[in-house]
Amino acid sequence: MNARRTSAAILALLSLCAVWTQRDALVSHADHDPTHRVDINAAQQAELEALPRIGPAIAAAIVASRESDGPFADIDELDRVPRIGPKTVEGLRPYATVR
Repeated sequence: MNARRTSAAILALLSLCAVWTQRDALVSHADHDPTHRVDINAAQQAELEALPRIGPAIAAAIVASRESDGPFADIDELDRVPRIGPKTVEGLRPYATVR
């Protein structure tokens, strides 16, 4: 592998690590304030995207489900949203609430 390709690969890897680090800082278990949870019935898409394992597409699906099917009665009802299964619901419990 030539030096130019090696340098490009290293830069790409460093950039990816920086993105992971920033995302992990947002959703770190150690830094999580248990008194602040995201209300899935009131949160805008950007706030939902800050939750672990929730990207833009799933956040948009949560908002769409809330608008079409009404508010969520509890966290377990998130499984009505496409691409959210039991593992994701369990992972969201410390970070999300329904008020």
